[in-house]
Amino acid sequence: MVSARFRRHSKRAAKSLRNNKLFSQGCEVGFHLEVLSSQLAAYIGHLQKEIHPIVQKGCGITSQQKGDFATLWKMLPSAGSDWLAMAATSSFQL
Repeated sequence: MVSARFRRHSKRAAKSLRNNKLFSQGCEVGFHLEVLSSQLAAYIGHLQKEIHPIVQKGCGITSQQKGDFATLWKMLPSAGSDWLAMAATSSFQL
């Protein structure tokens, strides 16, 4: 999802901001929120890339079977539940 290099650099940047006291506490919280939102955006992009070909294949099947959406739902991964589980982890709690 997010590279170790990105995590390492973002942690280093946050530590530098705290040590140099360049930002107030509110700005520091804003920085952490920005990092989390970019991580979430990267994860959502990853999910879209995974789901897109499955949906395309499912649409082909449903058009052949004249609207049999049960086939499509069986093919879809549990992406929504995976995202909810990830969102419940401590890294995404504020």
